[in-house]
Amino acid sequence: VASNCTYRGVALSSITADLQHSNQTLRLDPWNFTRPEGETHGWLALDFSTHLYQLDLDSTMEPLAVAGMVGPRLHQALSAWSFEGPTHLHAFGVVDGADAETRTDLTLDVEGQRMGRQSVLAERATFRLQARGGTYVSTNLAGTAYGGPFTGTVRVFREAGSTNHQFDVTVTFTNASLAGLVAARVKGDRELTGKVAGALTLSGVVEQALGPATRGRGHLRVQDGTVLRLPILGGLSRLLSMIYPGLGFASQTDFTCTYVIRNR
Repeated sequence: VASNCTYRGVALSSITADLQHSNQTLRLDPWNFTRPEGETHGWLALDFSTHLYQLDLDSTMEPLAVAGMVGPRLHQALSAWSFEGPTHLHAFGVVDGADAETRTDLTLDVEGQRMGRQSVLAERATFRLQARGGTYVSTNLAGTAYGGPFTGTVRVFREAGSTNHQFDVTVTFTNASLAGLVAARVKGDRELTGKVAGALTLSGVVEQALGPATRGRGHLRVQDGTVLRLPILGGLSRLLSMIYPGLGFASQTDFTCTYVIRNR
């Protein structure tokens, strides 16, 4: 039993575990951690001869804290993502303790609220993440964002000869609130209304978040909306409107477009 301690750099309120040691293997079963936001319980077996960790943990703790306890590679892969709401995580499988990732075969089932990347947060999301040999893949991402449902896939991997993790993301969404998507960036005379559907593919470097290396493309469709004073030419829109009112702004009830993201 320990209190007010750290494990692999993660601050913990308490640790309670039963220890068993035989044949160069240390087994902690049951094993319980607590932090202010939740707890993690289950078992962990450390094989000192092979440097492999076997585990089965169920947690309501902050996911990045759990990832930090499992291993630095997993923590690095998840570090660009935000987890602002309550989250339930189940992790089970094998982790390569030699810090090489090649023998890692780990599954994480995640369900939570207010999860996402930078300012883009889903109200609710669930996914299964498979971590194998340094690659992290989720093919069943689903949830609700801006009032509408979405599905997607995520892949995080390390390219040969690179020290950075790359990511590929695909997302399809429907019935999202236009006002929720753009309210923080658009100022108009009236509230934006309407529903948005579309798809997005995005790739880049995890360590740079949505930085200069980010590339993407997709399409959008706004239906049954009033898109008033939405600038389509940036600051030039306001200049043009001084010459002719409304010039340079989009105002319609239905709108469809494709887009490309590059050279951010």
